[in-house]
Amino acid sequence: MGCASLFAQTTIKYYYALFPYQFKESEAMGSMANADTIVDIKNAYLHIQSKPNDCCTDYITFTFFKTQAGNKLFAYEKGASTTASDDYTTLFYTYRNDTWTNVTDSVFPFKFTFRDFYKPATLPKAHLQQFQTHIELPKTGTNVTVHVTEKNVMDWDELFPEPEDLEAYEKLFTTKGLFYKLIYKWDKTTGTFKLKEKQPE
Repeated sequence: MGCASLFAQTTIKYYYALFPYQFKESEAMGSMANADTIVDIKNAYLHIQSKPNDCCTDYITFTFFKTQAGNKLFAYEKGASTTASDDYTTLFYTYRNDTWTNVTDSVFPFKFTFRDFYKPATLPKAHLQQFQTHIELPKTGTNVTVHVTEKNVMDWDELFPEPEDLEAYEKLFTTKGLFYKLIYKWDKTTGTFKLKEKQPE
């Protein structure tokens, strides 16, 4: 087997072809012809995103991180945005003996609270501390960024029966300067992520 063939079997494109959770557009998005693809071999970065329409857009990001021993930790980020809400999922996998294993709980075992992201000393009312996280994979480098966003719900009236509560919640997440984003650094020695710093969102 030539050097070129060996190299091809170490690229992000090669591993993505083996990955079982590949990009599938929602029914609303139509065919794969509506997808834009970025493949950056040098930075082990693959991104596929459906072209936005009037209702929604979907995307996935696939990358890997190398340990000091030369092993690879694969990361998969999936996002979906609609006119009503956004939804994000990020998971980490190993690939050995033709088997993909979800190792998210061991390499990124963090349980976040509203306090982790909220800058002011006084927290808002408890029922306004509803949130989800968007764990963003890097295009370059090895830092993972965790953002806080509005909770993904189907029925806002059920979550906030009082109109003033919904108004306060929306204001909370649209006011600039209230939140941090958390930067996690890949530790190739331990094969895990560690908090590096907080930055203004």
